[in-house]
Amino acid sequence: MTRQVKYGCLTAALAVFVLVGVWVYVGIVRPAQAVLDDLDLVATLAPMNEGIVNQDPFVPPPGNELTEEALQRFSRIQETMQTGLGEADFALLNERSRTLMGMFDGDGEDKLRDVSLKTAVMALDGLGPVLVRAKGLQIAGINQEGLSLAEYRWTRERFYRALGFSRANIYFEDFAAAMKAGKNTAPPLEDTAPPPERNRDLAALYSDSVDGWHAFMIFGL
Repeated sequence: MTRQVKYGCLTAALAVFVLVGVWVYVGIVRPAQAVLDDLDLVATLAPMNEGIVNQDPFVPPPGNELTEEALQRFSRIQETMQTGLGEADFALLNERSRTLMGMFDGDGEDKLRDVSLKTAVMALDGLGPVLVRAKGLQIAGINQEGLSLAEYRWTRERFYRALGFSRANIYFEDFAAAMKAGKNTAPPLEDTAPPPERNRDLAALYSDSVDGWHAFMIFGL
């Protein structure tokens, strides 16, 4: 299984496997009460989007083509999150994202390892405050660039799609909010159309930065 597919599958699995499971089978994780507090914090991420100044509707450009300016803005927002978190919190986020990646088999098959629900949920222990800080930094960056949430997400999804990553349209915060509200929300359908060649060319200019952003990608930031 390629790294891109692994990231995409992980994002979808993380949202469904952890968030749905923790509220349905809460008895399994009661011994890890601190993790439930972290999940409560994660459920506050989506409401934080009300702090985005630009709430205008976003209409994608013809052909869903990216621009160099759009990717520059996206890149600056990623750097805002990385720099703002500081070394310790950024390292923790990276460590947990790689732990969750380890849930997948490394033999080329698209399947989860035989891990317990508690093991998966415990990977979020202590991560709630870090994710809240990262979300605040993301919103600050979005406001600095004058973007709406819809435009930011559109750029993010086109960027990762152009680099071959799947399921970039899964957002951890959306599932957390839905589960907190008692809703069982299925993952959104993914656009399977081949990305425009222009998007591939522009995204390739930032491909070296993806390793530094993979934790943000996995947690849907």
